[in-house]
Amino acid sequence: MHKIKYLDGLRGLAALMVVMHHLVIAFYPATFSADNSQTHFKDGKLEIWYCHSPLSVFTNGNFAVYIFFVLSGFVLSQKYFRTNASLLISSAVKRYFRLFIPVFFTVTIAFIFLKLNLFYNVPASHISKSEWWLGIFWQFNPDINDWIYNSFIEVFYYGNSKYNTVYWTMSIELFGSMMVFALLALTHNLRNRWITYPLFLFLFIKTESFFYASFVVGILLSNYYPQLIEFGKKKWSIPVKIILLAVGILFGGFFSGQDITGSIYEKLIVKFVLHSWDSFHFYGSAFLVCGIILSPLLNKILSIKPISFLGKLSFSLYLLHPIVIGSFSSWLLLQLDYQHHYNQSMMILLPLSLVLIFIASWLMSISIDKMSLILPGKIYEKIFKPKILSEK
Repeated sequence: MHKIKYLDGLRGLAALMVVMHHLVIAFYPATFSADNSQTHFKDGKLEIWYCHSPLSVFTNGNFAVYIFFVLSGFVLSQKYFRTNASLLISSAVKRYFRLFIPVFFTVTIAFIFLKLNLFYNVPASHISKSEWWLGIFWQFNPDINDWIYNSFIEVFYYGNSKYNTVYWTMSIELFGSMMVFALLALTHNLRNRWITYPLFLFLFIKTESFFYASFVVGILLSNYYPQLIEFGKKKWSIPVKIILLAVGILFGGFFSGQDITGSIYEKLIVKFVLHSWDSFHFYGSAFLVCGIILSPLLNKILSIKPISFLGKLSFSLYLLHPIVIGSFSSWLLLQLDYQHHYNQSMMILLPLSLVLIFIASWLMSISIDKMSLILPGKIYEKIFKPKILSEK
């Protein structure tokens, strides 16, 4: 299937947002908590200001996750809209294996690191003042049964994230993907099937199931993709694009779970519509992705090689970076703390951490992730593909 490069680029940038989110919450926690006791800069005003500012959208991991889910709904349904319903069964069967292989690999790495005592996040958290986040992970002694059960079952069916903080999204990704395939299959022969998508969207929003609503938004954008592309080429679509992108970024900067008193977001709260960070991030991701699809300029920018390459690394980046932060980055902080001022230490730690994350992600993308794109198809062909009955 022909890939839409700029959406791959957007996925890569969203993965980078999650990486930066976890780096700052681990080493500059006040940028997320707005707690003055957790600051590292003089008087702490810069960190608190950043937390309350829409600029925090660049390190807002929850918003990035919503972008992932919208893109999943779009990409998974795009193949269906371009071809036919026969692909839904094979796509649904292959989806679990596509997600499982990289997850199993990273669970295994975390398991080995735990056994070898290579996680230094707890002592590092006392220095970074992130005991409430960085300091809570990898504080258990796993056995082989736990490793296997977690890899196959707990991550995907319960969202268990004890081996890796990002695993809570895997169950949503799996069930959301199955929901996309089921919804497309159930509405395949309906004359006015387009009516059902807004109905499901309303249902998920009404029940505040915003993560699953994001998948439906992806289906809608995929369904109307040709029309959106044509609309985006018209000059009078410019104000629409600007509004969608501006509102998307503004909503995406809503800081998760913190007191918004005195911030710009306090005035944006609307009861029953915009009343939580999840509601802001859901609408923000929908507006942002739609605005990007409508913009030929952003299509070109997100398709350039460096950003497109980032898209190829996105899943590996997403899964590997917490392990690097909990091991190498935390260990390095312990080594630097006694020699440098904290912020000077960060000038060494953050770039080196990013370099290691990118190198490890690239290696994983050309091996494990590549395997996860090929092997599920072979498994389907050998084990699950329906038999073709010969005609008599």
